[in-house]
Amino acid sequence: MTIADTLRKITATLSRTTKSLVDELADMRARIVKLREQVQYNERSPIPVAEVVANVVPTVIADAALLWRRDYGDSLWSGLQSLASPSAIGSRTLPWNLDSALPWGAVCVSDPAGAARILEGLVKNIRYEAGPPSSERPAILDRLMRELAELETGEERFVDEAAAAGVQIRHRPEVEAARQQEARRVELQAAAQAERARQEAEIDRRQRLPRGEASAYLTTGKLS
Repeated sequence: MTIADTLRKITATLSRTTKSLVDELADMRARIVKLREQVQYNERSPIPVAEVVANVVPTVIADAALLWRRDYGDSLWSGLQSLASPSAIGSRTLPWNLDSALPWGAVCVSDPAGAARILEGLVKNIRYEAGPPSSERPAILDRLMRELAELETGEERFVDEAAAAGVQIRHRPEVEAARQQEARRVELQAAAQAERARQEAEIDRRQRLPRGEASAYLTTGKLS
């Protein structure tokens, strides 16, 4: 085998090795993206209908009733034309316009069960892809974040080892940014330590000066 043949064989081997590394790295990064999507889905996906009906609807109705009572409840009994006025003449005054729809808060106060049926009917008749129940999400998120951290650490080490083997591949942007930030932190810490050492040395130098020694100005009348 000639030297040229040997070089071609080595080049082909290196090329296959590089391609294998790149393919493996691409697979790792695709898995990182997938895990991040799962984390986002776990955090942002809507909760199941059953949970909305059981936990959210009663809270919404209670809050709406509380606000309506606070803002308009007194108007039912206060005033000359209120519903509870003992001396009203003519039509009574309601806390909404007669030509307006019945306020949602008034429905929640007067018929909370009916208000619940309205919301339940609306939610049950809207099709959507629900995520996991809220009670299960913390455990799911904890598992996903552990897997993601392990995979990101492995991917970062993979790129470092490839570089050590002579295959130069750029780190993910967030890894590069984190390493630059860490390098800057170490640089600033070293500068601060050097400055503290300089100040301590200056303090030590001054403490070693003889006590009571007259200044050159007092002795000679001249500034040194």
